[in-house]
Parts: sequence; C-alpha cells; structure tokens
Amino acid sequence: MAYTGVAICVAVMLVSVAVLIGFKSEIQRKLTASASDINLTPFSLQDNNDASLPIENKLLKSFKNIEGINAWHPYGENPGIIELNGSIKGVAIMALPLPQLQQQLAPFLIDSLPNKKAGVFISKRQAQLGELSVGDEIQLYFTSNNLKLKPRKMRISGIFHTGIDQIDQQSVFITLPDFQKIKKWGAVPYITGQKVGELWKVSCGSTGEVKENQFQWLTPKSTSRQLTLTEQEISRGITLAFLDNNHFADTIHIETSAFFTQEEILMNGKGTHHQYASGIAFTVTNKQNIKPIARALEHKTGFIYEVKTIQEQSPEIFNWLEILNNNVYIILIIMTVVAVISMSSTLLILILEKTETIGMMKVLGANQKLLRHIFLWNAIYILGIGLVIGNLIAALAIWGQSTFKWVTLPETEYFLDYVPVQVNMDAWLSINLGCVLVCTFILILPTYLASRIKPAAVLRFE
Repeated sequence: MAYTGVAICVAVMLVSVAVLIGFKSEIQRKLTASASDINLTPFSLQDNNDASLPIENKLLKSFKNIEGINAWHPYGENPGIIELNGSIKGVAIMALPLPQLQQQLAPFLIDSLPNKKAGVFISKRQAQLGELSVGDEIQLYFTSNNLKLKPRKMRISGIFHTGIDQIDQQSVFITLPDFQKIKKWGAVPYITGQKVGELWKVSCGSTGEVKENQFQWLTPKSTSRQLTLTEQEISRGITLAFLDNNHFADTIHIETSAFFTQEEILMNGKGTHHQYASGIAFTVTNKQNIKPIARALEHKTGFIYEVKTIQEQSPEIFNWLEILNNNVYIILIIMTVVAVISMSSTLLILILEKTETIGMMKVLGANQKLLRHIFLWNAIYILGIGLVIGNLIAALAIWGQSTFKWVTLPETEYFLDYVPVQVNMDAWLSINLGCVLVCTFILILPTYLASRIKPAAVLRFE
C-alpha cells in the first residue's frame, strides 16, 4: 500500500532523531560528572598545577548578572598518582564542594559509605585493578610545580561507573575542603613566642602562597611584627588579626594560661586556603546557549581568566557526536527521497488507472485546475494516513526502547550499554511538517499529467 512506504520513512526519521538527541543528552550528562558546562581558570602561558583564583571577588560576583547562568561553584583539579595493588597510575584529582560532589556522582555510584563527607571516590575499573572496595584505604599523591609529591592516605567513600574511559580510567574525586588543605593556597598566619627571663618575645608571620600580608595586634594594640610583653600585658591574652593580599581574614588568639605553662609558643591560624580554588564551574539554563554565555564570560574577564566550554574540554567526544549528526542528516535526506518517490509513483499509478474517468470528467466540463486539486488532495490523504501510522510506530518504538532498553551497545565503544532515545517535540513536529511540505510540493508535478489527458484520445482508445 502507498502509505506503508511513507509510514516506514517517517518512523525511521523520527527514531533516528530521537536516538541522536538521546546520545547527545546522555553523553553530556555523563561528562558533567567531571566537567561542567563552562569552566573558568586562571590564565597561564604554561601549565601551572598550583595556580589558583580567589573564590569571592567583585569580578566573580558580576558573573551572576549574565543571563543564562543557572549556578556556579568553585572546584579543584590537580594531577596525581594513585597506588593500586602495588602499581602506580596517573590520575586527575577532581575536587568539588560536598553538595555538588553528591549531585554529580549520584547517578553513577554503584557503592558508597553512608557518610560521604570525607574520603575519595574511585571508579569501578580502578577498584577492580586495585582489588579494592568501599571503606578500604588507598595512597594518593598530589603533584606540584616543584615536582614534589604530597602523599595522603584516604578512605574510599564511594565507587562510581560512568562508562566513559577518560573519566573511569583517569579521574578520582575528593571534597573541595580536603583539596584546599592539601594545596595550602592562600596564607596561614602564625604567632611565635619565647620566654626570655621575665619577659616574652612575641612575633608574627605567615606561610603559604600569598605574600605581602597585613598583620594587626588587637590585644595588645600594636602594628609592629614583634612585641616584648610583661606578665601584666599578657594577662589579657594575645590576639592577632590577619589579612592576606586578597583581603581574606583570619584571627589567632592565645589564652593567658599558655604563657604560664610553656617556655615557647607556636600557634597557627586556620589560614585562608578555603578562599581559593583551581577554577569556577558554571552550569547554564539552556545547553544550546553554552557558547554565547562563554563568550560573554570572556568579554568580562579579558585575559585574566581562561574560559572553556564542555565541548572544548572534551573535543574528541563532541567531534564523534558531530559525525553522528551527519549520519542522521543523510538518513533524513534518503528517507525523504524514498517517501517522495513512493508518493509520486502512487499518484502516477492512480492517474493512469483513472484515465477514463478523467476523460469523462473533462467531457462533463471539469477544468484542469479541478482535476489537479482532486488528485493532489487524494495524495495528501494517503500521505496523512502514512504520517499517522509512522508516528504511531515511532512512538511505540521509542517508548519500548526507553522502557525496556531492548537494543544494546558495546559500552567500550559507545560509552553506553544501550541505545538512548529522547523526544524533542520541536524536532518531532518539524519532521512531520517538513515531510508534508516537501511531498506536497513535489506531488504537484504528477498532477499536471491528469490535466494534459485529452478526452478524444481516451474515448477513441475505449
């Protein structure tokens, strides 16, 4: 039947587009386990593992005014080494605030401790290689620009599986506070004191990445870096106010009892490391607007920060998705051509079968325009039946695949173990409307054959 070919073509087009959209959506969802829609990092001409940016400043606050940005959060990233069953393996250590870490890894966790506040999250592949399970301890090494390794023994809080090799083989995740403590960004103020006779020699300073810091003694009040204090002066305790050069503050207070029970004192502050991160990760409201929003961020930052979209962070995967795009375009073109040929041949056969009827209608006074309209509407009716059946077949196939995942894939090659499908109503309606318009336009040509049939020739033939 004529509408069968149209139904099959329409169904194939609708399912193909649903598969393409499903692939894009699922792959992008998996990539967000380790990458956000847009990442902003300090600009550097060379790779700098220790580069950081202040989390709270006027420039970052201004980003909230950019339309389309849904949320942003700081993150940490650093090359590292992990020990797995006696062997060492290079990894990318990713750090996120606890809420974002739980949110991004939740869809991919296959096992985890009830308390996810501390520890490291490794992939299923890494766990199998190291014969590890949740609750075990592993040795993790953080690298730095000075080629020194910072070892940390951490408990495995969870095991995840995304199906994307570059994440499962190369990434481990920890919380951002743990990462910041290890990196020791910012500065840590300290107070040292030494008893000399009946007096105390007290001084202050700071360690860490940030220099040119400001110090202010609050008790006793003084701006000098060194103090000489009597028992009476220290009876109220010692308080130091600290401000690093990015205006992040810290305070140290030493109780009086410490001076009476010790000969020397060393007191460190909490530091300002928690105010710094490797970069800022942005999520956008509409994924189609990632590039324009990234360009808006670049315009605001100039050359201070580097802005990268998720496509620029994983170009090989998105290039592969572009190839899928081309394949779907080819399928759409082929199916449209097949549908047009099917409808055109059906209309031609219909006209040839009704040659006698056409001749009689012309004898009775039917003009060429009326004849063309009769056959064109007849063809559109057949086309409509085909569209309805094709839509039903496509909807049933998409529902079945979405629910039961009948069609499977090798995960190592496609990053997924099944064919994902996702319906986009705009694309769905566009395919139906496009098919109607193209087929109707092409079908106008065969209707001219009906208008050119001469009654005398038909009646003579009969």
